[in-house]
Amino acid sequence: MLVSFSSGFHINSAVLQVIVNRYASAQYAIDFHGFVDCLIRVEMLFKMFKTLDTKASGKIELDVSQWLCLAIN
Repeated sequence: MLVSFSSGFHINSAVLQVIVNRYASAQYAIDFHGFVDCLIRVEMLFKMFKTLDTKASGKIELDVSQWLCLAIN
């Protein structure tokens, strides 16, 4: 299943579940601060991926150092 957002993001249900686990409360609610934080992070990740996907193949290859820098950022 692919979930689309009006902001232009398309994510699968596994990614949506990770977002819920990280940002939602026990009642599955995301407060405004969490929503903004999530939106900024997802947008940043899409932009970084697009920059690294130089062949527009939908796949990238990272070494450990690159992965750590992206994950920490």
